[in-house]
Amino acid sequence: MTEKINFENNQLEDINISIPKVLLDRIVKHLEKGQTIQEFIQDAIQEKLEK
Repeated sequence: MTEKINFENNQLEDINISIPKVLLDRIVKHLEKGQTIQEFIQDAIQEKLEK
């Protein structure tokens, strides 16, 4: 993860985050079902806890 932060005006100028395609596909599926990112994260955490 690379990020450049301009501290003068507290704005993130450029954030480059690489997200695995598999994860991106799962997020898109959740969004298509009308779920929020928050719900997606909660589901993912719940899934991990159940294993």
